[in-house]
Amino acid sequence: MRQISSIAASLASDAMSGVGFSMGRDAWRSTKKNQDTLYLIAIAGFIVVAPFFAGRSLTRGHNRGLAGTIFKTYLWNVFLLIVAGALPFILPNSHYLSGKRDIFVFWPLLVFTVAPLAIGLSVGLMQRPKRLLKFQIENKNQEFLAKIGIQESKAPASTHVDQNGNYLAFRGAAGDKLLFDAVGERGRKAFISVDGNGLMTSYSGLV
Repeated sequence: MRQISSIAASLASDAMSGVGFSMGRDAWRSTKKNQDTLYLIAIAGFIVVAPFFAGRSLTRGHNRGLAGTIFKTYLWNVFLLIVAGALPFILPNSHYLSGKRDIFVFWPLLVFTVAPLAIGLSVGLMQRPKRLLKFQIENKNQEFLAKIGIQESKAPASTHVDQNGNYLAFRGAAGDKLLFDAVGERGRKAFISVDGNGLMTSYSGLV
């Protein structure tokens, strides 16, 4: 019955996909003549959105190595800021605009780069303390798991294995504990206690 229901649902999905493709094709035909306008809207959106995310990423804190920090945190976000800041000066010389082209007219557009950047930097700074604390706790939890000998498992039906070779299946969190079922041992469980900050404090073993 489940297989038949799945096939029926797939057929309905395929039919709706056909309708969606048809609507998309009609929408594309209706807007094809206005591609320049669409391009300008996309560029304007980039000028506003990219500085915000770049500024937030620069200040919110990351759990990356040296290479990731240099290339992904700094160089990539600085590149986005340079592109977003340069676009207001590139636009007057593009073929998307007509009429008088005066580069100085586009100086005010820099506000749409600087303002989102300032907001992004502020949001990132507000998020930074909690994110750094979270990363610190995650690192300590990794050290805790290594210390008590719990590792991820590739064995069927299990997610972890402890230092005594007991295969465990993670079932979720309840209150201040992470719960595991012992695979192949009916009724036996294990749990890891967690404090109020999410820091692992002890492992029960099988109980």
